[in-house]
Amino acid sequence: MTRFILLAIISVSVLLIAPYVGYARIIKVKGNKPHFIDFKGESEEKWENFEQGELRERRKEGREYRKERRENRKERRDEFRENREESFE
Repeated sequence: MTRFILLAIISVSVLLIAPYVGYARIIKVKGNKPHFIDFKGESEEKWENFEQGELRERRKEGREYRKERRENRKERRDEFRENREESFE
């Protein structure tokens, strides 16, 4: 029992002290968007750069997905036309 209490006290103190020392970051959530709180004062800029990179990556994935779907649609359309022409013959 005393081990558990001692472990709890140590872990809570580490969680409270680590961000101030610079070993950890606390993540605060505003709405659906997490914000990194860095106690060295550079968090907002880092977060904005990270967010822009994420947006670029998502847009790129979206473009690739749409391109792939377009190609699949064309292939299905061509197959359907071939099958339709064969059925009329």
